[in-house]
Amino acid sequence: MRRNGRRIQVWTCVAVVAFAAAIVLPVCASRAEAQAAATDLLAKLEFDDGRLGWDSIQLGMSLVQAERKLGVTLALNKGLTGRCPAFVASADRNGLTITVGFASPKPGAKVEWMRVGLEGQEMVASAAQLAAALRGKHTAAEWIRPADQPELAEADDYTPAYAIPGKAPQVVRFVPRESMVLALRTCFD
Repeated sequence: MRRNGRRIQVWTCVAVVAFAAAIVLPVCASRAEAQAAATDLLAKLEFDDGRLGWDSIQLGMSLVQAERKLGVTLALNKGLTGRCPAFVASADRNGLTITVGFASPKPGAKVEWMRVGLEGQEMVASAAQLAAALRGKHTAAEWIRPADQPELAEADDYTPAYAIPGKAPQVVRFVPRESMVLALRTCFD
């Protein structure tokens, strides 16, 4: 009888360990997948010659240059009011919708603002994971505390923005599972 009791204890321990592994391993795997997704997503984020960009489209690039890179003629529409941009256009690039913003509709107008749409992507990374991936690519990225929430901690900021130094100060803002905005700092403040 005693021997059977030990067998039951051993099998109970094995069952508990197997059950715990079945719960813990998928959670750890999903966290690792989310971090990999953030890193993979930000693989196309560029910082070249002091300018932020996405998949070869850069802030400061002219309308004509952006059209050449996107491979389409951009039909500019009246955009945001007040802050940048006044004229916007969207195009698909490698499965993502890229919206670029300009101060004017003239061919020499420069990209001041860019939105990379993440909707429909297998992107499950959190704001913290995106921020870590950004800092992995650009160590000088500095979180911008929202002016209307002076007590807010970076970890609690659902849509964090980060200042990026360069030829002209720039900003990256994440809205997890929705979009990433790259902009000149003058368009952000």
